[in-house]
Amino acid sequence: MVTIRSLQKGDQCAVMALAREVEPFFGRMAGVSEFEDGIRACLENGNGLCCEGPDGLEGVIITDKNTNAIEWFVVGSRSRGKGRGRLLLEGALSQLDRERDLTVQTFASHVPEGMAARSLYMKMGFTDFRDAGKNPAGVDTVLMVRKGWAKGSFEDEVINE
Repeated sequence: MVTIRSLQKGDQCAVMALAREVEPFFGRMAGVSEFEDGIRACLENGNGLCCEGPDGLEGVIITDKNTNAIEWFVVGSRSRGKGRGRLLLEGALSQLDRERDLTVQTFASHVPEGMAARSLYMKMGFTDFRDAGKNPAGVDTVLMVRKGWAKGSFEDEVINE
């Protein structure tokens, strides 16, 4: 059984394990004080959700409600392709402002390792907005945007798929 829940203070070690797993694509995070401080702040202020399965955390999504942005989103390699990312993204969307545009920085279209993430974002109504340069791992990224999606628009299409 899989549960989507708010991140809690006791989740920090599991979040860092997921971070270490994806560092080749995002750059060093574990052991970087700025990243770890950000995770601690997120755990304290409730800006994160996790997907928890029988073996622990399978994925995490962190949002910034002030900027209406997805700040960090990761699904562990053993859990990819099982719908965990979609569950997390839907959970995050339910907590963000439907009247405002929502942004996320993700892999550019030519980066093979980012195809699953891009596909999920596109299915959920995001489109490429502009080039966002290279991330700390040297991987090309773009800023994607999902235009304000007040009730009665894209959300109903997704739910009724």
